[in-house]
Amino acid sequence: MKFCKDCKYYKMDLFCHAPQNGIDLTTGENNYYFASIVRESTCGKEAKWFTPTIIKKLLWWKKL
Repeated sequence: MKFCKDCKYYKMDLFCHAPQNGIDLTTGENNYYFASIVRESTCGKEAKWFTPTIIKKLLWWKKL
């Protein structure tokens, strides 16, 4: 299953910053909405906009 927390567009502020949310005509930046609302309405359970994060988290007590 694809989780929002594993998506490239999910930020730690609990918002979805996907480009599919549209552009704010005032600031020119991507719109962002609560990830839970986006997942229920437009992205859907199949996670149409999901892009996995590539960043590996390095733990100080483990070498990856």
